[in-house]
Order: sequence, then structure tokens, then C-alpha cells
Amino acid sequence: MEAIPPAISPADDGHPHTENLEQFSTKLRPSRPTTKDPHSMPRATDVDHPIDESTSASDYSADQADAAFNRRRRHHQRIIAALKSLRFGCFLGMVAAAALCVICGSGIAKVLLKLPLLSWKGLALTVFLWACGVVLWPEPRLGTPSTRSRMLAAARSALMLLPAVLVPAAAVYAVLPIVSLWRFVFSTYAVSLGEALAYSMGITAFALLLSTDILLRASRALFEPYAEKSLYEPNPISARIHDLRDQLRRPWRSSLQTLGPRALLALVPVVALVASFAVPYLGHPTASARPTITQATGPSVNADQLPAYPTGFASQETWTKNLASGQDVIAGAAGPIILTSDGVTGLDPRDGSNRWSYQRKGSTAGEVIRSPDGRYMALRFDDPVVYTSLTNTDGELDSSTPKATVVLDTITGATVFDWRGDSPLQMTDSAVLYGTTAYSLKDRSTMWDLRKLTVDGASGPQPAQAAYFGAAGHSAFVLSLPSRDRDVVVSQKDPTTTHELPDLTPRSSPQTTRGSDVDHGPVVINGWTVVDKPGGKQVKPSWSEKGLQDREVQAVSLDGLAGVPGADTRAYDLGMTSKVNSVASRKSQTLVTLPPLPAEKPKNDVDSDLLLWEASGTVGSVFNPRTLAVTPAAQTPGLAAASIGITQAALSEAVEGRITIKPADGSSGVSIPLAPGTTFAPPGDKLYNPHLKDLALADVKPEENLVSAISTPGATIIMVQTGTRYSGTSRIYAVGGEAR
Repeated sequence: MEAIPPAISPADDGHPHTENLEQFSTKLRPSRPTTKDPHSMPRATDVDHPIDESTSASDYSADQADAAFNRRRRHHQRIIAALKSLRFGCFLGMVAAAALCVICGSGIAKVLLKLPLLSWKGLALTVFLWACGVVLWPEPRLGTPSTRSRMLAAARSALMLLPAVLVPAAAVYAVLPIVSLWRFVFSTYAVSLGEALAYSMGITAFALLLSTDILLRASRALFEPYAEKSLYEPNPISARIHDLRDQLRRPWRSSLQTLGPRALLALVPVVALVASFAVPYLGHPTASARPTITQATGPSVNADQLPAYPTGFASQETWTKNLASGQDVIAGAAGPIILTSDGVTGLDPRDGSNRWSYQRKGSTAGEVIRSPDGRYMALRFDDPVVYTSLTNTDGELDSSTPKATVVLDTITGATVFDWRGDSPLQMTDSAVLYGTTAYSLKDRSTMWDLRKLTVDGASGPQPAQAAYFGAAGHSAFVLSLPSRDRDVVVSQKDPTTTHELPDLTPRSSPQTTRGSDVDHGPVVINGWTVVDKPGGKQVKPSWSEKGLQDREVQAVSLDGLAGVPGADTRAYDLGMTSKVNSVASRKSQTLVTLPPLPAEKPKNDVDSDLLLWEASGTVGSVFNPRTLAVTPAAQTPGLAAASIGITQAALSEAVEGRITIKPADGSSGVSIPLAPGTTFAPPGDKLYNPHLKDLALADVKPEENLVSAISTPGATIIMVQTGTRYSGTSRIYAVGGEAR
């Protein structure tokens, strides 16, 4: 009997009709000979006795062939069903890849537009190889048994199956550039392109689907040419729906037994593909683009219980504290405040313990301002970088740095406002002007919007706005108008009533440290500023070629200029000066002017205007806005006119370093023994101002001044840099003193 290969189903419906197995077996069984054979057994009608044993043996052999055929047919049916399940699972993998691309996308624009540019060659090769497989394995032709030997047929079949192997290889060629792009972007920007991983997953699923389809066609073609009739007839969609409805109506256990194995097999490629996506995606998460805010608030303190600024110095420190690199100190309403790289911490001036803290992990703190009374402070933050778009297939990303502005209560550390942006900002004691809108610091309500008001003709799309970023008056703002060259002062209760701001006295070059307001706005201390005296004298030395000249100046209250009811409208004469000493003013929280310009031309050109007063000092007059007293340098107590440095003192046969503050009025200062090894350079090094220059002269080159001081409520804080000038680690010493 001619060998009959196992039958295989066309890839049509996946539900072969197996209910009439005996009928199919009869149809496909080779016909028995009908020609006359002299040696054949006589027909049953020609004899009077039953068929002999040889006929029974022939029937038994045919039954065995039918049974073997049915077993092979069922085996191929299982192969076909398995391949169809795998092919459907690959399709589900493509659907899962599309879903993951949406769900786990990085949000970076143009990524999906660039990925096809990297993979189109590999995809084209994949489709071409699949088409070759379709051509090599056409639809089977029934009734055309092969005449080749079994070995040649096997070799031919193996060669024809090459496309099924080469299709995944072509997919690898398409995926490799995508994976390389993902690795480069993650290693460079710490961004995991979920779209790239999902796209690679989709390509892999697509290639496996095509490869499985080739195997399905090959399995069908290898069996059915030996059959007289296809074992699997077309099954229209309507019939498939009918079969599915019948399947769903069956008991769930029966349906589970029938469909369970095929469903599990279909899930194999889905699970494998999702795992190939999840491992790199979850193992290499994108760095957070959102800052992590941690905050601890402290107790409130009544205004009459707040510590005052010291007027003198105790001889020894009250407490010490080590600071990390990049940290600085400013004054708050209840004591010193430590500025960190990503936040602030309020200290108790009595023992240096933490009162409150605000940290914005992932962000970088920038400019800082305080309200005139120090009760509130505003900080600028650069939040984590946000990558917006993929510029090219090399993996370069466009980025932007979101800005944030946070307003804190310096007594409790509570957050009052948290804005996204860096609009111009000014603060009074009870209000903040952010952009064009004023908000109450007490109840966070909106007070007014300059775009909805008319301020000297400015409104709508061209409104008035804050003239600078910094502190204003206790109840007054300084505005700039688009139609005027001069700024105006307004009350926070009625910004439509304006008062022209007198000419502000220029300021010396600002410090480069964060805590000293590196903007170029006016120096405003406790709501007071320095202006040119109306009609005052102006004197320019004959040697001056830089436009430097002395002028008569006054200290005035911004509230008084704005006409705020009850404000001090007096002006306090500060004599002749060319500039405001911004360094000494901010460190001492007083208004300090430079002395008059020297009468004689300097022998050598100087890098900084402050060096013009290297011999005489940079403190002319000092105005204390809390006591309203004006004093010359020689009569000024406290930090404003003092000098600070690390000096050397002989101690028996050794030399000891001492942290020294020398007040200009001759009062007792500070002399704190410096523990050996505190500084990286020996005491007496020029980096520690051993010659005790005043605050401004010592700060001409901040990178070469490793010791400084600042006046805060409750204590004067001395900061000594303990590491190198580049490491930035510091130690602060708190010194008490008589309050003023």
C-alpha cells in the first residue's frame, strides 16, 4: 500500500471538522484493485462458502492503515492547532506592544517618528523573507504524490524552511539600532525610552508571527499533497461565530478542557515578549522629573518674643555647627537660616538646633529674598530637567529646566506659596507681588492684578510690573511702567496711586554668594533704601575717568515715599558717597555707604572700585533702620564696620590661630581659639584675612576669602571654610551679644 503522509489543516479557522472521522478515513483510503486477476480470490457471489482467511487478512491490513492514518492526522491537527495558537499569541504580543508604547512612553516628542528611520531596512528584509516563504510553500495540490526519495524531500524541505529561521534574524537586525538608541539615551540622560523598548517588542512579535505563518504553511504543504481530499475545508466567519457561541454555551469545565491548552500556548509568546520589555524598563527607570519635597515645620513665635539683632559681641562662641559644601547662611525672623543646595533649614539661635526645614530633592536652589521684616522668604528653584523631544537618531534630546518659586514662613517653615515659574517678585511684610498679581501672605488671597488695573495708563497686555526681584517696603511696592523711564512707588492697598521714585544711589558690585541677592536691584534693608538727595551736591574727582562721582545721599522709607498712612516720611542724611556698600549692608542688615572718593588718583589701576578705599576702609556712614541712628564708621558698633579674620597669637612657645572680630568703635570683639586642623591652610594665610580688612575689602575676591560673618536675630554667625577653597565645607560659630 502507498504510504500516506499525515494530513494538515489550512490556516483558516483553527477548528477542524473531526466529527466524521470514519467518513474521511474511507474517502482517503486508497481504492482496492478492481481489475481481473487470475490469482485473485473469487467473489462472494461465485462460491457457496464464506470468504477465506486471506481476505480477512487484507481487511485487517486496511484497518491498520486507516488507524495509522487517523493517528497521523490527529498528530498533524495538534501541530496545526499549536502553530495557530502561537501565531495568535504573536498577534496579541503586537497588541500588547502597542499598549505598552502608550502606557510606558517617555512623553518625549518625535521618538516614534525617529524609530522607523532606524529599523526600516530590517523590517523590509523581514517582510521580503516572509514573502519568499509564502512562495516556497504554496497552497497544497491534492492527489500529486511526490516521486522524490525521502532524503531528497527532506533536504528540499529543510532549505525551504530557511525563511522561517531568517525572518527572526532579520528582526534582530531591525531591533539592534533601537536597543542601541535606548542604551545611549539612558546612559547619557538617565531617561528610559519606553517607546523604544515597546517598539522593539512589537518588531519581535511581528517577526515571530511571520515565522510561525511560514511554519504553518510548510506543515500544511508537507501533508496534504498525498491526500485525495483536504482534511480541512473552508470555514466562513459566520460558522466560526456560530461555533464560538456554541462553545460559550457549554459548561465552563468542558470549554476550559477544550480551549485551555490552546489559550495557555497563545499566552507563551505574550508573556515572553512582555518580560523582555519589563526587565530593562523596570531595571533602568527614568530619573524622576519631579522634585521630592520633604518638610518639617516648627512652632510659631509671637512677634514680641522674637530675638533681636545683637549690637555687640560675646568673647566666645555659643555653639558651632558643621556645614556641607555649598551651604550658606542668611538671617530670618527667628534666627539664622541655612541655605542648602536644594532647600533651607531654620536654626534656633540659642543652641543651633533645627527649628524647621524645607528640602526639594532633585531641584537646585537659586536666588533668595526676604520680606523687609524677615518673616517671609522667597526661593527660586531649578527643578529637574525635562527632556522635550528627540532631535535626531543619534539620541540627542532637547531639554528645558522648569522653574519654581516657593514662599516660606521663616518662623515655622510652612509653605505659603509654591508657583511654577520665575516671574518678577517683590515682597512686603504682608504681601507678595508675583508677576502682575499681588497675593496676601496672611491668608493667601488674591489682592489685585495689574493687568486689570490702570496704573498711569499701563494696563491690559502691557501692565505695570515689579521693577526688580527683591524686598520692597513694609507696605509698598516699586513698579516699572512701560511708558516711563523712571520707577514708581505704590501702596499695596492702592496700586493705582503712584509716587515717583527718586534716583537710587548706585550700589557696589554684588556678592556672588546665593544668600546675598545677586540681582542688580536696589539695596533695601528693613523697608529703607538710599537715594540721591534732591538738589544735593555732586563732586567728581579730577582723576575719575569711569564716571565715578560723589553725591549727597539720604536714607528714606519706601512706605513714606508711597504715602502709606503712618509711615515715616523723614529722610536721614548720610553725607557724600559714590555708592552703597552692598556687601556690608546685607551682612549687617544696615544701610552702609562708601566713604567719599579719594582726592588723589590711585598710583595703580585697580581691578575693583572697592580697592580705592583699601587704605582707609570701605565704610562711610551707617544707618540702622531699627534705631534710625546714623553713625560714622568709627562710632558704629556691631558688624557693619567691623573686620573679621583668622589671626595668629603667641602662646608660650607655640602659635595659635584665633577667629577674630574687631569692631570699628573700639568695643570688645571676638577671639575664639581655633582648634588645630580646622582649616586646610595654616592660620595667618591670606585666605583667612589675617590683616583684618573690612567686610567689603575682604570680599573683593570671594573665592579667596574663606572667613566671613553675618548678623542674624539672636546671634552673629561666623563662617570658616574648613575644606579647600574648592571643597566648600564650612563650620559656623554662633556669637551672642547685646541686643539692639
